[in-house]
Amino acid sequence: MSDLLSRSSTVITRGELFIDGRWTGAAQGGVYTTVNPADGTVGAQVADGSAADIEVAVQAARRAFDEGPWPRMSGHQRARILLAVADLIERDGEELARLDTLDMGKPIAHTREENGPIAAAVYRYYAGLASQLSGSTHDSMGSAFVYSLREPLGVVGAITPFNAPVMLSATKIAPALAAGNTMVHKPAETTPLSALKIAGLFAEAGLPEGVLNVVTGTGAGPGTTLVAHPGVDKVAFTGSTQVGQEIIRGSADTLKRVSVELGGKSANIIFADAYLEEAIEHAFIGMFYSSGQVCIAGSRLLVQRPVYDQVVDALVRRAEATVPGDPMIRTRGSARWLTRRSSSG
Repeated sequence: MSDLLSRSSTVITRGELFIDGRWTGAAQGGVYTTVNPADGTVGAQVADGSAADIEVAVQAARRAFDEGPWPRMSGHQRARILLAVADLIERDGEELARLDTLDMGKPIAHTREENGPIAAAVYRYYAGLASQLSGSTHDSMGSAFVYSLREPLGVVGAITPFNAPVMLSATKIAPALAAGNTMVHKPAETTPLSALKIAGLFAEAGLPEGVLNVVTGTGAGPGTTLVAHPGVDKVAFTGSTQVGQEIIRGSADTLKRVSVELGGKSANIIFADAYLEEAIEHAFIGMFYSSGQVCIAGSRLLVQRPVYDQVVDALVRRAEATVPGDPMIRTRGSARWLTRRSSSG
């Protein structure tokens, strides 16, 4: 186990879930071990939640929505909590960055940027919107008017992937909570550590009990239960197209609102009159950033025929001259997350 995990200010090393404002072991007592993909070393023991834990978490979120103060607070009051979390994220940005790097191997230069100022900015943005939620009024027939009133929806189930844990959880948690909803968050089984840390920061910021619940676990069981649960009003998911399709099918019986952000392969296009050296470098970055495991990865490349062979040959040489580096070491250059081989091999 790394020094960072053993020193963590949260309960990451205890293998617990965050439900109803408290840290608790999995209902069936299970734990699993995370692995640092960069070197195969053991990371931390994490609670292996099951359908039973999802049930308890949804009940907590439902109770917090139906009976608790959060949906009834003013937008300004909710904004204060979100702003406090943003400050705490910046305070602990280095720890969050290292947790994600240990969990999923992304270079520390990138997780520092994502998990500090950018993630904090997401929370601040939605904190600003929390006090601006308003409906509209329209004149109707001269003697009457119609109006809309924006209200919280209910319990939101958020399922997030491994490739940008803090950022992709922020884009789900911040808007849902800003609007007055409560949540159950199921992070990817391979990258649960920062999600637990974020739960601890919300508790520190004074979030009421049950508003945000985090259930870690392996396999499809917890996520499937969350999607189909009648106590969940909306599901937000980022991940593969196949799983997105399953989530839409699984939510149909309860007519949930569903938002899915799925994988795509937007093409880079290189024409013959392009600045080829620069175009090739950016194409390489688009292909290999985060090992190509990004929903907007530029791994499709369309090249005009006159320069096709030149571009392909250059990309092959660039790829062959590159090896993964230590993700904890920040390197220089536009492709700083990779380390080039020396001329001696």
